[in-house]
Amino acid sequence: MKLRRPAALVAIPLLAGLALAACSTPSAGTAASVGGTSISVSELSTTVDELKTQVTALKGASWDDEKATSRVLTDNVTYLLLDEAARRQNITVTQGEIDKLIGDAVAANAGGDRAKFVENLAASGTPESQIPQAARAVIIKTALEKKLAPGETDAVKVDAAVKAYLTEVADDLGVDIAPRFGKWDTETAGLADPPNDLSTPGDGASTSASPQPSGS
Repeated sequence: MKLRRPAALVAIPLLAGLALAACSTPSAGTAASVGGTSISVSELSTTVDELKTQVTALKGASWDDEKATSRVLTDNVTYLLLDEAARRQNITVTQGEIDKLIGDAVAANAGGDRAKFVENLAASGTPESQIPQAARAVIIKTALEKKLAPGETDAVKVDAAVKAYLTEVADDLGVDIAPRFGKWDTETAGLADPPNDLSTPGDGASTSASPQPSGS
C-alpha cells in the first residue's frame, strides 16, 4: 500500500511544467539560493535527516537518500518562490489559517489522528517540521489562483496562470543550485522527475513524491 499526501495538502509544491531560468553556482556551503535567500547545506542535511528518521521508522519502508534530498531541496526552493509571489501579490497568511488547514487535513485524511497524518506526510516526503511551511504554500497557491485567474473555472487554465506567474518570479530572482545536488530542471521545476512516494511500505521500493498542484 502506498502512503500518499493527504488531499488537503496535495497542492504543496512541485509545480510540474514551471519553466525556470538557468542556474548558476551558489557560494560554498549553500545548497541553493533564490534571489538573496539561501538554503544552506547544513539546513538541508538537518531536514533530510529528520525525514529519514521518520520514514525509516515506518513498517516496511525503505529509503533513498539521493531522491529524498532532491525532493526536500526542490520543495524548499518552491516555498521561497511562493513566498515571493505572495509578497508581490499582497497575499498574507496568518498562523490561524495555517493551523486550520492542518487541523482540517488531520480530521479529513487521518480520522483526527495527528500521528498518522504526520506519518503519511513523511511517507510522501514532507518532514514534520515542514508541515506548517507546506500548509502555507497551499494557502498561497489558492490565493494566487483567485488573483491570477479570477472567475476561471477551467482548472488547467488556472494552473497554467499560476505556473506562468511563478516562472516570472523565478526569472526575476534567479534560482541557483550547487552542482553536487544537480541542476534545476526547467521542465519539471525540480532537481528530478521523481515517482509518487518516498516510501512504499511492503514492497521494498524507495521513491520520492512529486505532488501536483490542485487542479492539475
